[in-house]
Amino acid sequence: MSRYHLALLCVPGIGSVSAGKILAEFPEAERAFGASVARLRELGLSARQAEALAGFRDFSPVERMEEQVAASGQRALSFTDPEYPAALRTLYSPPPVVFVRGDINIKTELAASVVGTRQPTPYGLKVAEHLGAALSRSGICTVSGGARGIDAQAHRGAMAAGGSTVAVLGAGLDVAYPPEHVTLFERIVADGGALLGELPPGTPPMRGSFPARNRLLAGLGRACVVVEAGEKSGALITARLAMEQGKTVLAVPGRIDRAQSRGVNRLIRDGAKPLLEILDVVEEVLGEHLNRGQAEDEAATAMRAQLPPPPGDAGKIWDRLVGADADADELAVKTGLSAAQVNAALLELELAGRVRRLPGNRYAVTQEV
Repeated sequence: MSRYHLALLCVPGIGSVSAGKILAEFPEAERAFGASVARLRELGLSARQAEALAGFRDFSPVERMEEQVAASGQRALSFTDPEYPAALRTLYSPPPVVFVRGDINIKTELAASVVGTRQPTPYGLKVAEHLGAALSRSGICTVSGGARGIDAQAHRGAMAAGGSTVAVLGAGLDVAYPPEHVTLFERIVADGGALLGELPPGTPPMRGSFPARNRLLAGLGRACVVVEAGEKSGALITARLAMEQGKTVLAVPGRIDRAQSRGVNRLIRDGAKPLLEILDVVEEVLGEHLNRGQAEDEAATAMRAQLPPPPGDAGKIWDRLVGADADADELAVKTGLSAAQVNAALLELELAGRVRRLPGNRYAVTQEV
C-alpha cells in the first residue's frame, strides 16, 4: 500500500472521480504529486484541485491516518492492491483506497447485495433473514449496508447459516453506526466476514456519505435484492445504481397498503424482476457459474472414461487434478497423502506425460493424452 494513495484522500477537493482521473494517468500515485499544475489540468482537474495536489507537502495527516488504520485493526487497500475487490474496479468512480477490517479475500467474487428499509415489517425481516441464509448455503456472500432493519437481518441470516457477510459502511470502520450494531459488526469480523468502506478511520457518519456508500454496495453484488423500501428509501438509490451498472435488480413484492412496499412495487413496475422465490436470486447470481461448473464436470467425466487413472498414489493425484488444477499443498489436503508422497506421484505423472506444470508451481492434467 503506497502512502501516496492515502495522500490523495488528504488533498483538498480531490474526490473519487478526480482520483480516478489521476490514477488512470499515474497508476503509481507518487508520480502525480510531482506533476506540474499544467499537466494535472490536462487530466480534467480544476485549477484549484491541480494547485492543491501539486503543492501538497505536509504528509503529517497521512502519517496520522496510517497510525489510525493500524491501531483500529484495519487495512488500507489501494486500487492497485491485489486484494482490492475486483468488482469495484469496474465502477465509474472507484475509490482510490478502500479500508477493510476482516477477511475480504475472494468473498465478493460471488456476492449479492441485499438492501431495504430501516423500518421493516415482520414479514420483511423474515424474508431478509431467509434470504441471507439461502445465499450462504449456496456459497454466495451477502453484502449489505450494516443499517438497522433489513440490512442487519440479512447479515444475521447469512451468519446463522454458517456463511460470511460483508458490511459496507458509510462512516469510518472504527465509528460504529448505528451505535447499537457494535456487537453485530464485531461478530461479522469474528465469523470470517468483513467491514468495508472508503472513508478514513475516525470519519463520522454524514448525510452525503451514504449515497456514495450505496454505489459500492451495488458494485459488489452480481445482483441486487430490495426486500422492503418506502418511496424515499436509500435502498432505491442502491437499486438504481445497480441498474446503471448493468446488474439484475430483484424486488420482493409487497402489500399495496403498506408504506414499506411502495418503493419495491414501483421498482417492479419500472422493470425490476419480482422475487417470487428465495432461490430466484441464487439462480441469478450462480447461473453462469453453475453452467460453467456443469460443463467442467462433464468434461472431467469424459476424461476419466477415456483414460482411467494409474494405480497407487499417482492415481489419487491424477483423479484430483482432472477438471481443476492445484498445487502440491492443495493435493496433500485433498488426498490425505504426505508431502513426500504427493511430490513423488507428481514426478511420476509428469514423466509419464499425464500432468504438466503450470506457472505458480501448479499442476494440471495433460488434455492431449
